[in-house]
Amino acid sequence: DSDAVKAEAARALGHLGPTAAAAGPMLLRAVQTGEAGVREAAMRAVVLIQPAEAAEAFTSGLRDASAGVRTLASAGWRKAADIPEEAVPALV
Repeated sequence: DSDAVKAEAARALGHLGPTAAAAGPMLLRAVQTGEAGVREAAMRAVVLIQPAEAAEAFTSGLRDASAGVRTLASAGWRKAADIPEEAVPALV
């Protein structure tokens, strides 16, 4: 339950890349509700993994209080294969 363990778990998942796509829901929850270090580690993992929840995580991340999370969310959009139409308002 410690934030350090959650952040390290997110980092480990990110190293697995797209094969860790099943962790998308857990990473999305961490991006939206974790403490700043956990949110940043989870966002970095989402950028690397690109799970189905990536668009929701990136949209949420653009509004995050942490500049590091916002930067990673922006990088995630740049790396994304496509941008869903419902995400366009958040990007504009």
